[in-house]
Amino acid sequence: INIDQLYKKAISYNKLAAQELIKNNKKFKIFKLFFSPKWYFFKSYFLKFGFLDGKYGYLIAKNMALGCFIKNTELYKLTRELS
Repeated sequence: INIDQLYKKAISYNKLAAQELIKNNKKFKIFKLFFSPKWYFFKSYFLKFGFLDGKYGYLIAKNMALGCFIKNTELYKLTRELS
């Protein structure tokens, strides 16, 4: 498996998560688009001691934040399509 396949799979899972949020009547909130990824990074890197893993911990935390951002942008797109 290479990095491109990994990102494609992560994007598809985040799109599915956004669709699930729509099914559960969750609405898009603009502040979540900007603050949730930062919170995910902070939680993964500092609170879960990702910094102890060096660059790998940083990359994992960064990918967690990216996944959160993708999920929220997809939720935004789906919300706009429904309205």
